[in-house]
Amino acid sequence: MIRRAVSRYAMVAMLFAALLAVSVEANAAKGASHSRATKHTVSAAIRLAKAQKVVASGSTTAASAPVVLQRLSTAGGKARWQAVARARARNHRFTLRTVQRVPSARYRVANKWAASKPVGLVLPKPKPKPAPKPTTAPKPVITPTPTAPVDPTPSAEPTQPATDEPTTEPTTEPTTDPTQPADPVPTADESTTSDETATDDASPDCGATVLKADGTPWQCTFDDEFDGTTLNTSNWVPQQYFFTGTTATGLTCYENDPDLISVSGGALHLSVAKVKPTSIWAPYCKYSGGMVSTYGLFDQKYGRFEARVKPAAYSGPGLHEAFWLWPSDPAVTAATWPASGEIDVAETYSGAPNVAVPYLHYTANDNGGWLLGTNTQLTCAASRGQYNTYTMEWTPTTITISINGKTCLVNTSGDPAFQQAYRMALTQGLSWYGDNAATADTPLPSTMDVDYVRVWK
Repeated sequence: MIRRAVSRYAMVAMLFAALLAVSVEANAAKGASHSRATKHTVSAAIRLAKAQKVVASGSTTAASAPVVLQRLSTAGGKARWQAVARARARNHRFTLRTVQRVPSARYRVANKWAASKPVGLVLPKPKPKPAPKPTTAPKPVITPTPTAPVDPTPSAEPTQPATDEPTTEPTTEPTTDPTQPADPVPTADESTTSDETATDDASPDCGATVLKADGTPWQCTFDDEFDGTTLNTSNWVPQQYFFTGTTATGLTCYENDPDLISVSGGALHLSVAKVKPTSIWAPYCKYSGGMVSTYGLFDQKYGRFEARVKPAAYSGPGLHEAFWLWPSDPAVTAATWPASGEIDVAETYSGAPNVAVPYLHYTANDNGGWLLGTNTQLTCAASRGQYNTYTMEWTPTTITISINGKTCLVNTSGDPAFQQAYRMALTQGLSWYGDNAATADTPLPSTMDVDYVRVWK
Protein backbone atom coordinates (compact mmCIF):
# COMPACT_ATOMS: atom_id res chain seq x y z
CA MET A 1 0.00 0.00 0.00
CA ILE A 2 1.18 3.54 0.66
CA ARG A 3 4.83 3.37 1.67
CA ARG A 4 5.87 2.99 5.31
CA ALA A 5 7.62 6.06 6.74
CA VAL A 6 11.34 5.37 7.05
CA SER A 7 13.28 5.68 10.30
CA ARG A 8 14.74 9.07 9.57
CA TYR A 9 11.25 10.53 9.90
CA ALA A 10 10.75 9.06 13.38
CA MET A 11 11.68 12.34 15.07
CA VAL A 12 9.08 14.22 13.01
CA ALA A 13 6.45 11.62 13.92
CA MET A 14 7.25 12.01 17.62
CA LEU A 15 6.89 15.75 17.26
CA PHE A 16 3.51 15.24 15.57
CA ALA A 17 2.36 13.10 18.51
CA ALA A 18 3.56 15.67 21.04
CA LEU A 19 1.80 18.49 19.22
CA LEU A 20 -1.38 16.46 19.06
CA ALA A 21 -1.23 15.70 22.80
CA VAL A 22 -0.93 19.40 23.55
CA SER A 23 -3.87 20.11 21.24
CA VAL A 24 -6.02 17.43 22.90
CA GLU A 25 -5.26 18.78 26.40
CA ALA A 26 -6.09 22.33 25.30
CA ASN A 27 -9.37 21.23 23.75
CA ALA A 28 -10.28 19.26 26.89
CA ALA A 29 -9.68 22.30 29.09
CA LYS A 30 -11.68 24.48 26.72
CA GLY A 31 -14.51 21.94 26.73
CA ALA A 32 -14.63 21.82 30.52
CA SER A 33 -14.86 25.61 30.70
CA HIS A 34 -17.50 25.61 27.99
CA SER A 35 -19.69 23.06 29.82
CA ARG A 36 -19.74 25.22 32.97
CA ALA A 37 -20.69 28.42 31.15
CA THR A 38 -23.06 27.26 28.40
CA LYS A 39 -26.70 26.22 28.53
CA HIS A 40 -26.59 22.99 26.59
CA THR A 41 -29.17 21.94 24.01
CA VAL A 42 -29.57 18.95 21.71
CA SER A 43 -31.55 19.11 18.46
CA ALA A 44 -32.17 16.08 16.28
CA ALA A 45 -34.08 15.04 13.16
CA ILE A 46 -35.15 11.45 13.72
CA ARG A 47 -36.57 9.49 10.80
CA LEU A 48 -37.19 6.02 9.39
CA ALA A 49 -34.94 4.97 6.51
CA LYS A 50 -35.00 1.82 4.42
CA ALA A 51 -35.08 -1.63 6.01
CA GLN A 52 -36.61 -0.30 9.27
CA LYS A 53 -33.49 1.73 10.02
CA VAL A 54 -33.83 4.66 12.40
CA VAL A 55 -31.47 7.55 11.59
CA ALA A 56 -30.99 10.47 14.01
CA SER A 57 -28.92 13.43 12.79
CA GLY A 58 -28.49 16.75 14.49
CA SER A 59 -26.35 19.07 16.55
CA THR A 60 -25.43 19.86 20.14
CA THR A 61 -23.92 22.91 21.80
CA ALA A 62 -21.18 20.62 23.14
CA ALA A 63 -18.63 20.28 20.34
CA SER A 64 -17.46 16.73 21.08
CA ALA A 65 -19.64 15.32 23.87
CA PRO A 66 -21.01 11.75 23.83
CA VAL A 67 -24.59 11.48 22.58
CA VAL A 68 -27.07 8.62 23.02
CA LEU A 69 -30.05 7.61 20.89
CA GLN A 70 -32.74 6.50 23.35
CA ARG A 71 -36.02 4.62 22.93
CA LEU A 72 -38.91 4.95 25.38
CA SER A 73 -39.69 1.61 27.04
CA THR A 74 -42.76 0.78 29.13
CA ALA A 75 -41.69 -2.74 30.10
CA GLY A 76 -43.02 -3.77 33.49
CA GLY A 77 -45.42 -0.83 33.50
CA LYS A 78 -42.59 1.65 34.10
CA ALA A 79 -41.64 4.24 31.49
CA ARG A 80 -37.91 4.84 31.04
CA TRP A 81 -35.50 5.78 28.26
CA GLN A 82 -33.22 2.99 27.02
CA ALA A 83 -29.98 3.48 25.07
CA VAL A 84 -30.03 1.86 21.61
CA ALA A 85 -27.04 3.59 19.95
CA ARG A 86 -24.14 5.77 21.04
CA ALA A 87 -21.67 8.07 19.30
CA ARG A 88 -19.59 11.20 19.91
CA ALA A 89 -20.44 14.59 18.42
CA ARG A 90 -17.87 15.95 15.95
CA ASN A 91 -17.76 19.72 15.52
CA HIS A 92 -21.18 19.84 17.22
CA ARG A 93 -22.71 17.37 14.69
CA PHE A 94 -23.71 13.74 15.13
CA THR A 95 -25.48 10.83 13.39
CA LEU A 96 -26.80 7.72 15.17
CA ARG A 97 -28.54 4.64 13.78
CA THR A 98 -30.50 1.67 15.02
CA VAL A 99 -33.12 -0.78 13.73
CA GLN A 100 -36.77 -0.58 14.82
CA ARG A 101 -38.22 -4.03 15.47
CA VAL A 102 -41.57 -3.01 16.96
CA PRO A 103 -44.56 -1.43 15.15
CA SER A 104 -44.14 1.94 16.87
CA ALA A 105 -41.68 3.61 19.23
CA ARG A 106 -40.63 7.01 20.57
CA TYR A 107 -37.02 8.18 20.30
CA ARG A 108 -34.88 11.07 21.46
CA VAL A 109 -31.17 12.01 21.45
CA ALA A 110 -29.56 12.97 24.76
CA ASN A 111 -26.23 13.87 26.30
CA LYS A 112 -25.41 14.34 29.98
CA TRP A 113 -26.92 17.84 29.98
CA ALA A 114 -29.94 17.87 27.69
CA ALA A 115 -32.20 15.87 25.38
CA SER A 116 -33.98 16.53 22.08
CA LYS A 117 -37.72 16.59 21.64
CA PRO A 118 -39.10 13.00 21.50
CA VAL A 119 -40.29 11.77 18.09
CA GLY A 120 -42.70 8.89 17.49
CA LEU A 121 -42.02 6.54 14.56
CA VAL A 122 -44.48 4.01 13.14
CA LEU A 123 -43.43 1.26 10.76
CA PRO A 124 -45.44 1.16 7.52
CA LYS A 125 -47.86 -1.72 7.28
CA PRO A 126 -46.68 -4.45 4.90
CA LYS A 127 -48.62 -4.65 1.67
CA PRO A 128 -50.98 -7.65 1.66
CA LYS A 129 -50.00 -10.40 -0.73
CA PRO A 130 -52.55 -10.98 -3.49
CA ALA A 131 -54.47 -14.23 -3.17
CA PRO A 132 -53.27 -16.85 -5.65
CA LYS A 133 -55.53 -17.61 -8.57
CA PRO A 134 -56.67 -21.23 -8.21
CA THR A 135 -57.06 -21.75 -11.95
CA THR A 136 -53.53 -20.70 -12.83
CA ALA A 137 -50.63 -22.91 -11.91
CA PRO A 138 -47.64 -20.89 -10.66
CA LYS A 139 -44.61 -20.93 -12.86
CA PRO A 140 -41.44 -22.32 -11.29
CA VAL A 141 -38.78 -19.74 -10.59
CA ILE A 142 -35.16 -20.76 -11.02
CA THR A 143 -32.90 -18.84 -8.66
CA PRO A 144 -29.21 -19.13 -9.60
CA THR A 145 -26.59 -18.97 -6.91
CA PRO A 146 -25.61 -15.29 -6.89
CA THR A 147 -22.01 -14.27 -7.34
CA ALA A 148 -20.48 -10.98 -6.29
CA PRO A 149 -22.89 -8.21 -7.36
CA VAL A 150 -21.94 -6.36 -10.50
CA ASP A 151 -21.95 -2.60 -10.07
CA PRO A 152 -24.85 -1.26 -12.17
CA THR A 153 -23.46 2.27 -12.42
CA PRO A 154 -20.24 1.94 -14.45
CA SER A 155 -20.48 1.86 -18.20
CA ALA A 156 -18.91 -0.80 -20.36
CA GLU A 157 -15.54 -2.17 -19.36
CA PRO A 158 -12.53 0.01 -20.04
CA THR A 159 -11.03 -0.26 -23.46
CA GLN A 160 -7.69 -1.43 -22.09
CA PRO A 161 -7.08 -5.06 -23.22
CA ALA A 162 -6.97 -7.67 -20.48
CA THR A 163 -3.32 -8.35 -21.18
CA ASP A 164 -2.22 -4.74 -20.85
CA GLU A 165 -0.35 -4.00 -17.65
CA PRO A 166 -0.39 -0.58 -16.01
CA THR A 167 2.82 1.35 -15.97
CA THR A 168 2.36 1.95 -12.26
CA GLU A 169 3.92 -0.77 -10.13
CA PRO A 170 1.97 -1.89 -7.05
CA THR A 171 3.86 -1.06 -3.91
CA THR A 172 5.63 -3.77 -1.94
CA GLU A 173 5.67 -1.84 1.29
CA PRO A 174 2.74 -1.36 3.69
CA THR A 175 0.88 1.68 4.85
CA THR A 176 2.28 3.11 8.02
CA ASP A 177 0.27 1.37 10.73
CA PRO A 178 -2.47 3.68 12.02
CA THR A 179 -2.02 3.50 15.77
CA GLN A 180 -4.63 6.08 16.66
CA PRO A 181 -6.91 4.76 19.41
CA ALA A 182 -10.64 4.79 18.84
CA ASP A 183 -12.82 7.36 20.54
CA PRO A 184 -13.90 6.02 23.93
CA VAL A 185 -17.41 4.61 24.00
CA PRO A 186 -19.52 7.30 25.67
CA THR A 187 -21.34 6.38 28.84
CA ALA A 188 -24.97 7.48 28.90
CA ASP A 189 -26.61 9.04 31.94
CA GLU A 190 -27.44 6.04 34.12
CA SER A 191 -30.66 7.64 35.31
CA THR A 192 -32.12 7.59 31.81
CA THR A 193 -30.79 4.27 30.45
CA SER A 194 -31.13 0.59 31.16
CA ASP A 195 -28.66 -2.26 30.98
CA GLU A 196 -29.47 -2.76 27.29
CA THR A 197 -26.34 -2.56 25.12
CA ALA A 198 -26.00 -0.20 22.19
CA THR A 199 -25.92 -3.06 19.68
CA ASP A 200 -29.05 -4.93 20.78
CA ASP A 201 -31.35 -3.08 18.38
CA ALA A 202 -28.73 -1.95 15.88
CA SER A 203 -28.10 -5.10 13.84
CA PRO A 204 -26.31 -4.37 10.55
CA ASP A 205 -28.31 -4.75 7.33
CA CYS A 206 -26.38 -5.63 4.17
CA GLY A 207 -29.45 -5.64 1.93
CA ALA A 208 -30.34 -8.61 -0.26
CA THR A 209 -29.22 -12.05 0.91
CA VAL A 210 -25.92 -13.20 -0.60
CA LEU A 211 -25.23 -16.94 -0.79
CA LYS A 212 -21.97 -18.78 -0.24
CA ALA A 213 -20.66 -21.32 -2.73
CA ASP A 214 -22.36 -24.10 -0.74
CA GLY A 215 -25.75 -22.37 -0.99
CA THR A 216 -25.95 -21.19 2.62
CA PRO A 217 -26.45 -17.44 3.25
CA TRP A 218 -23.74 -15.08 4.38
CA GLN A 219 -24.64 -13.37 7.68
CA CYS A 220 -24.24 -9.57 7.75
CA THR A 221 -21.83 -8.35 10.48
CA PHE A 222 -21.04 -4.75 9.39
CA ASP A 223 -22.79 -2.24 7.15
CA ASP A 224 -22.36 1.47 6.51
CA GLU A 225 -24.43 3.00 3.71
CA PHE A 226 -23.24 6.55 4.56
CA ASP A 227 -26.82 7.85 4.44
CA GLY A 228 -26.32 10.47 7.17
CA THR A 229 -24.63 13.84 7.19
CA THR A 230 -21.62 13.05 9.41
CA LEU A 231 -19.18 10.17 9.76
CA ASN A 232 -20.57 7.39 11.96
CA THR A 233 -17.92 7.27 14.67
CA SER A 234 -19.39 4.01 15.97
CA ASN A 235 -17.94 2.46 12.78
CA TRP A 236 -14.96 4.62 11.78
CA VAL A 237 -11.97 6.41 13.28
CA PRO A 238 -10.43 9.31 11.30
CA GLN A 239 -6.67 8.83 10.92
CA GLN A 240 -4.54 11.63 12.42
CA TYR A 241 -1.25 10.14 13.51
CA PHE A 242 1.01 9.51 10.51
CA PHE A 243 2.28 10.75 7.17
CA THR A 244 3.44 9.36 3.82
CA GLY A 245 5.77 10.55 1.10
CA THR A 246 9.26 12.07 1.37
CA THR A 247 10.67 15.37 2.56
CA ALA A 248 12.03 15.92 -0.95
CA THR A 249 8.59 15.72 -2.60
CA GLY A 250 6.47 16.96 0.30
CA LEU A 251 4.93 14.88 3.07
CA THR A 252 1.21 14.09 3.13
CA CYS A 253 -0.27 14.22 6.65
CA TYR A 254 -3.61 12.61 7.45
CA GLU A 255 -6.04 14.85 9.32
CA ASN A 256 -9.57 14.82 10.73
CA ASP A 257 -10.79 17.79 8.72
CA PRO A 258 -14.30 18.15 7.23
CA ASP A 259 -12.70 19.23 3.96
CA LEU A 260 -10.89 15.86 3.86
CA ILE A 261 -13.44 13.53 5.50
CA SER A 262 -17.17 14.14 5.04
CA VAL A 263 -20.49 12.36 4.46
CA SER A 264 -23.25 13.66 2.18
CA GLY A 265 -25.47 12.53 -0.66
CA GLY A 266 -25.35 8.90 0.48
CA ALA A 267 -21.55 8.61 0.24
CA LEU A 268 -18.34 9.02 2.23
CA HIS A 269 -15.93 11.52 0.67
CA LEU A 270 -12.17 11.27 1.28
CA SER A 271 -9.95 13.98 -0.23
CA VAL A 272 -6.32 14.94 -0.63
CA ALA A 273 -5.35 18.61 -0.84
CA LYS A 274 -2.62 21.12 -0.14
CA VAL A 275 -2.21 21.54 3.59
CA LYS A 276 -4.03 24.51 5.10
CA PRO A 277 -1.83 27.29 6.52
CA THR A 278 -3.84 27.00 9.75
CA SER A 279 -3.16 23.27 10.13
CA ILE A 280 -0.91 22.24 13.03
CA TRP A 281 0.94 20.11 10.45
CA ALA A 282 1.60 23.03 8.08
CA PRO A 283 5.23 23.51 9.21
CA TYR A 284 6.01 19.88 8.36
CA CYS A 285 3.68 18.68 5.59
CA LYS A 286 2.90 20.06 2.17
CA TYR A 287 -0.29 18.03 1.67
CA SER A 288 -3.20 16.68 3.74
CA GLY A 289 -5.10 13.44 3.11
CA GLY A 290 -8.30 11.76 4.29
CA MET A 291 -8.32 8.26 5.78
CA VAL A 292 -10.68 6.32 8.05
CA SER A 293 -10.37 2.88 9.63
CA THR A 294 -12.33 0.57 11.94
CA TYR A 295 -9.46 0.39 14.45
CA GLY A 296 -10.79 -0.51 17.89
CA LEU A 297 -14.39 -0.62 16.60
CA PHE A 298 -14.66 -3.59 14.23
CA ASP A 299 -12.45 -6.44 13.08
CA GLN A 300 -13.11 -9.93 11.75
CA LYS A 301 -11.32 -13.14 10.79
CA TYR A 302 -12.62 -14.66 7.55
CA GLY A 303 -15.80 -13.67 5.72
CA ARG A 304 -16.89 -11.52 2.80
CA PHE A 305 -15.74 -7.87 2.64
CA GLU A 306 -17.08 -5.45 0.03
CA ALA A 307 -16.85 -1.74 -0.79
CA ARG A 308 -18.29 0.27 -3.68
CA VAL A 309 -15.84 3.06 -4.51
CA LYS A 310 -15.55 5.82 -7.11
CA PRO A 311 -12.05 7.27 -7.54
CA ALA A 312 -11.64 10.75 -8.99
CA ALA A 313 -12.05 10.86 -12.78
CA TYR A 314 -8.51 12.24 -13.34
CA SER A 315 -6.37 9.97 -15.55
CA GLY A 316 -2.86 11.35 -15.08
CA PRO A 317 -0.19 10.49 -12.51
CA GLY A 318 -0.40 11.40 -8.83
CA LEU A 319 -3.51 10.00 -7.08
CA HIS A 320 -3.57 6.77 -5.07
CA GLU A 321 -6.70 5.29 -3.43
CA ALA A 322 -7.17 2.06 -1.47
CA PHE A 323 -9.64 -0.28 0.25
CA TRP A 324 -7.44 -2.45 2.45
CA LEU A 325 -7.21 -4.52 5.64
CA TRP A 326 -4.57 -4.55 8.37
CA PRO A 327 -4.17 -7.00 11.29
CA SER A 328 -5.91 -5.83 14.44
CA ASP A 329 -2.87 -5.91 16.75
CA PRO A 330 -0.70 -2.90 15.80
CA ALA A 331 2.18 -3.89 18.09
CA VAL A 332 2.67 -7.23 16.35
CA THR A 333 2.32 -5.89 12.83
CA ALA A 334 4.72 -3.01 13.42
CA ALA A 335 7.39 -5.45 14.56
CA THR A 336 6.96 -8.27 12.04
CA TRP A 337 5.58 -6.85 8.78
CA PRO A 338 5.36 -8.22 6.08
CA ALA A 339 5.15 -11.66 7.73
CA SER A 340 2.27 -10.37 9.88
CA GLY A 341 0.17 -9.75 6.78
CA GLU A 342 -1.71 -7.03 4.89
CA ILE A 343 -4.63 -7.40 2.47
CA ASP A 344 -4.97 -4.68 -0.15
CA VAL A 345 -8.34 -5.61 -1.66
CA ALA A 346 -8.04 -2.89 -4.28
CA GLU A 347 -5.57 -0.07 -4.92
CA THR A 348 -6.17 2.38 -7.74
CA TYR A 349 -3.67 4.71 -9.37
CA SER A 350 -4.68 7.67 -11.52
CA GLY A 351 -1.72 6.95 -13.80
CA ALA A 352 -3.22 3.52 -14.59
CA PRO A 353 -6.88 4.53 -15.00
CA ASN A 354 -8.30 1.23 -16.30
CA VAL A 355 -7.30 -1.18 -13.53
CA ALA A 356 -7.60 -1.88 -9.82
CA VAL A 357 -4.68 -3.73 -8.23
CA PRO A 358 -5.10 -6.26 -5.39
CA TYR A 359 -1.98 -7.11 -3.36
CA LEU A 360 -1.44 -9.61 -0.52
CA HIS A 361 1.58 -9.04 1.71
CA TYR A 362 2.84 -12.05 3.68
CA THR A 363 5.98 -14.14 4.42
CA ALA A 364 9.17 -12.66 5.86
CA ASN A 365 10.47 -11.46 2.47
CA ASP A 366 7.04 -10.54 1.06
CA ASN A 367 7.34 -13.43 -1.42
CA GLY A 368 10.33 -11.71 -2.97
CA GLY A 369 8.05 -9.26 -4.78
CA TRP A 370 5.33 -9.73 -7.39
CA LEU A 371 3.94 -13.19 -8.04
CA LEU A 372 1.23 -12.52 -10.62
CA GLY A 373 -1.80 -14.67 -9.91
CA THR A 374 -0.58 -15.46 -6.39
CA ASN A 375 -0.10 -12.24 -4.40
CA THR A 376 -1.14 -9.62 -6.97
CA GLN A 377 -2.72 -9.14 -10.40
CA LEU A 378 -2.38 -6.33 -12.94
CA THR A 379 -5.32 -7.00 -15.28
CA CYS A 380 -8.38 -6.34 -13.09
CA ALA A 381 -10.57 -3.97 -15.11
CA ALA A 382 -11.92 -0.89 -13.30
CA SER A 383 -12.82 2.68 -14.28
CA ARG A 384 -12.02 6.05 -12.75
CA GLY A 385 -14.87 8.50 -12.31
CA GLN A 386 -17.32 5.59 -11.96
CA TYR A 387 -18.33 3.33 -9.09
CA ASN A 388 -16.48 0.01 -8.89
CA THR A 389 -17.31 -2.86 -6.53
CA TYR A 390 -14.37 -4.49 -4.71
CA THR A 391 -15.11 -7.85 -3.05
CA MET A 392 -12.99 -10.27 -1.03
CA GLU A 393 -14.13 -13.72 0.15
CA TRP A 394 -11.75 -15.07 2.80
CA THR A 395 -11.64 -18.59 4.28
CA PRO A 396 -8.95 -20.37 6.33
CA THR A 397 -7.39 -21.68 3.10
CA THR A 398 -8.33 -19.23 0.34
CA ILE A 399 -8.57 -15.51 -0.40
CA THR A 400 -10.59 -14.63 -3.53
CA ILE A 401 -10.72 -11.02 -4.73
CA SER A 402 -13.22 -9.86 -7.37
CA ILE A 403 -13.50 -6.51 -9.14
CA ASN A 404 -16.95 -5.60 -10.46
CA GLY A 405 -18.13 -9.19 -10.05
CA LYS A 406 -15.23 -10.77 -11.95
CA THR A 407 -12.74 -12.97 -10.10
CA CYS A 408 -9.37 -11.27 -10.23
CA LEU A 409 -7.04 -13.00 -7.77
CA VAL A 410 -7.19 -16.36 -5.93
CA ASN A 411 -4.62 -17.12 -3.24
CA THR A 412 -4.65 -20.62 -1.71
CA SER A 413 -1.60 -20.27 0.56
CA GLY A 414 -3.55 -20.44 3.84
CA ASP A 415 -0.60 -18.52 5.27
CA PRO A 416 -0.46 -17.95 9.07
CA ALA A 417 -0.70 -14.20 8.36
CA PHE A 418 -4.28 -14.79 7.23
CA GLN A 419 -5.40 -16.68 10.34
CA GLN A 420 -6.13 -13.61 12.49
CA ALA A 421 -8.68 -10.82 12.69
CA TYR A 422 -8.18 -7.76 10.46
CA ARG A 423 -9.58 -4.23 10.54
CA MET A 424 -10.60 -2.20 7.47
CA ALA A 425 -9.30 1.10 6.11
CA LEU A 426 -10.15 3.50 3.26
CA THR A 427 -7.48 5.94 2.07
CA GLN A 428 -7.12 8.84 -0.37
CA GLY A 429 -3.53 9.91 -0.79
CA LEU A 430 -0.85 10.89 -3.28
CA SER A 431 1.84 8.81 -5.00
CA TRP A 432 5.48 9.90 -4.97
CA TYR A 433 7.14 6.89 -6.55
CA GLY A 434 7.57 5.46 -10.05
CA ASP A 435 5.41 6.37 -13.01
CA ASN A 436 2.49 7.43 -10.81
CA ALA A 437 4.47 10.11 -8.95
CA ALA A 438 2.46 13.32 -8.48
CA THR A 439 3.30 16.30 -10.67
CA ALA A 440 2.32 19.96 -10.81
CA ASP A 441 -0.61 18.87 -13.01
CA THR A 442 -2.11 16.53 -10.41
CA PRO A 443 -5.45 18.16 -9.50
CA LEU A 444 -5.83 19.20 -5.87
CA PRO A 445 -8.08 18.79 -4.06
CA SER A 446 -9.18 15.39 -5.41
CA THR A 447 -11.79 13.13 -3.86
CA MET A 448 -12.76 9.46 -3.79
CA ASP A 449 -16.39 8.57 -2.97
CA VAL A 450 -17.51 5.45 -1.08
CA ASP A 451 -21.12 4.34 -1.59
CA TYR A 452 -21.06 1.59 1.04
CA VAL A 453 -18.92 -0.87 3.01
CA ARG A 454 -20.46 -4.25 3.92
CA VAL A 455 -19.09 -7.30 5.70
CA TRP A 456 -20.58 -10.77 6.13
CA LYS A 457 -19.52 -13.91 7.98
